[in-house]
Amino acid sequence: KLVVAITLGALMGIGMLLSCGGHSDKIDIENRERVMKLDSLVRVKMNANPEDALAYIDSLEESGSVSNPVVCYCRGLVYNAMRQRTTSSLFFEKALEGDELQQECPELFYKASDYLSTFLSNREQNAEALEVANKYYEVARLDESPEGRQWTAIALHAMGYYQMQLGMKEMAERSFSMSYMALSQIVQADSSYNNLLSYARVSVNILDAYTTTGQYDDAMKWLPSAEVAAERLAASPECVAADRTKYVGAFAFQKAVVLAKLGSRNAANEAYRMAQELGYFNTVYGCFNQTHYLRTAERWDDLAALTPKLDSIAQVWQGPMSFYF
Repeated sequence: KLVVAITLGALMGIGMLLSCGGHSDKIDIENRERVMKLDSLVRVKMNANPEDALAYIDSLEESGSVSNPVVCYCRGLVYNAMRQRTTSSLFFEKALEGDELQQECPELFYKASDYLSTFLSNREQNAEALEVANKYYEVARLDESPEGRQWTAIALHAMGYYQMQLGMKEMAERSFSMSYMALSQIVQADSSYNNLLSYARVSVNILDAYTTTGQYDDAMKWLPSAEVAAERLAASPECVAADRTKYVGAFAFQKAVVLAKLGSRNAANEAYRMAQELGYFNTVYGCFNQTHYLRTAERWDDLAALTPKLDSIAQVWQGPMSFYF
């Protein structure tokens, strides 16, 4: 990846171009594109220095150059990067009040909804998460743009995940089937990296929905489909190490757990080694997940050796223990 250095003055110059006036039901395409560009610029700044990103957002708010929902969305984004999930979720919730963000920039509306529903599920508030996901699904399914079709599929998989956690298995499986089929068709028509990421994310989360509810036989049926998505992502020349670790590594972990639970220990250990080689267990989520596999595989000595590392992480970790993402 190229490291892009952007001065605060240059960012301000772009930010000042953003419309702060009212809007009609018809989306202002030019302003929509500028807001999406602002989203990218805020991500650049927060990856370099989150505090600087917050200062930049404050300056935009003071200048009146962006709407309040966009300001709240940007703050939610930065606080999430700082692992201050409670504060982040409050800003995303504020951004979604009314329909201003939806009218101004549907993409930011989808992203804020996705972040908020994920946070709610991670706090085991799956009924509330389902309500948020259903709302943005109803908007996305009427959006005929490529982004709308992609977010329809993402919303469906989110709804399925929350439905499964709530014991609504039949509805969840219908949501999963519709989501996976839609994303398969999207990737077949346009194998852009963003589409491949969504394809892999959805596939891993579908597996997670089954394993976290103890339905390993059903998870086994999804393994081939999820493997296709993981392999497509890994084969992309754009796939950076962090994404390979996060998504392909997570798939390998899920595969290891399913196979171990169903008695295929050798194949399970092979999948576990793959996750290990991809560096998945070096991530915070992966480290906690590693304990789950070691317990499942009854590798008690390895689990005991990992305990000091877990204790150290737990003391500073402020994130959720759920692994849906």
